[in-house]
Amino acid sequence: MFCWCFMVVTYAHSAHNAKNEAVANDTHAITNLTNHNTPHIYISQQLNTTSVHFRLNKYDIDPNYMNNADALMHLAHVIDSVGIEYIDSVVIRTQSSPDGTLKYNLRLAEQRAQSIRNYIDTNHPEVSSRVISHSDGESWDQLRECIKNDKSLKEKTKEKFMAIINADVNIDTKKWRMKQQPEYRYLISTWYPLIRNSSALFIYRSKTKSNAPATEVLKPQIKEIAAQAPTKPSTICNIASSSLTPADVWTRHLYLKTNLAAWGLAISNVAAEVDLAPHWSLSVPIYYSAWNYAQPSLKFRTFAIIPEARYWLNSKNEGVFFGAHAGFIYYNFAFNGDYRYQDHNGTSPAWGGGINVGYRIALDRPQRWHLELALGGGVYDLYYDTFHNVENGRLDNTYHDTYWGIDHVGITISYRLPLDKKGGKR
Repeated sequence: MFCWCFMVVTYAHSAHNAKNEAVANDTHAITNLTNHNTPHIYISQQLNTTSVHFRLNKYDIDPNYMNNADALMHLAHVIDSVGIEYIDSVVIRTQSSPDGTLKYNLRLAEQRAQSIRNYIDTNHPEVSSRVISHSDGESWDQLRECIKNDKSLKEKTKEKFMAIINADVNIDTKKWRMKQQPEYRYLISTWYPLIRNSSALFIYRSKTKSNAPATEVLKPQIKEIAAQAPTKPSTICNIASSSLTPADVWTRHLYLKTNLAAWGLAISNVAAEVDLAPHWSLSVPIYYSAWNYAQPSLKFRTFAIIPEARYWLNSKNEGVFFGAHAGFIYYNFAFNGDYRYQDHNGTSPAWGGGINVGYRIALDRPQRWHLELALGGGVYDLYYDTFHNVENGRLDNTYHDTYWGIDHVGITISYRLPLDKKGGKR
């Protein structure tokens, strides 16, 4: 589940004595009346923005996650620099992304808003009595705006998503239709993590006087603000294009892979790679072959496990990577020569490790299928027997040696699955 929230800090040019606040849902502006018995209206205007981020399906504030430490320091700085006597209210607005169940989304959004409230109560008790929280439900408007401004999606794809979002159907049907689209995974990895962000908007207040009753001047004043301030969906999309780094939209994935180069030697193989963090992943391939190449004197039988830690230059774990791998390899091979080579007694696998470099690129727009090219070398301790290369050939000798050289050639096809999806909830 993803949710985000606006946290609005307002201050007035008069002393703080506000008792009633009206949150304008249509304009996303905050208009406060100092007193129902007075005609004075205070209009909120934007001052500054910052963001607090939450981990997947979590609602506790982690200062070490993304740029939260800087965001919390900025919050303290704004409160201190504005001055407690001028801060009128702290408004926390929460929304959830349109994925998973509505009930879960709303509960998670409320829990995250409460976490921010608790943080302010603990660290800034001087303004704790002025905190207001408001939940706006699932943010279909934000998703619509982000899709509209996306520069990677084709126009036909955008139109298809817009038709689903705007359709007059129940929410569950709308979500099901979204998930059936090939580009849905792209939305999951690109925009939904942004919607999960908790955004803080700091604004100041200027005083507007009127002799008319408060209810008569409230509506036009709010319209005036709406013409000047961006809507909430635009704010999140602007964050995506201006203030968030690539790590802010990072999503964990699982890659299921097979090496075509090994299949060229009739060696069956499968691998799994999992993202550990931005720039880091772990890949574990398994190779197996138990047959001859048409004749007993030509074979490459093996069972190998070669786990590899990878460092990616791109924080999304795409493009160029460098790897360090370990190797555990049983072998029995012959190439029509005089001898056949086998690990000693069939119980002494080669062991060692090495380094490699590679590059991975997406093959389709939803970025499900990928092609990976890699080349590596290593050093291995060998304890092996040589046999005369005939059927049931006799033992010739036993050797203990060291191999160094190329140990990996990869032309790999992989299929990517998101790991941020748990039981249908995000």
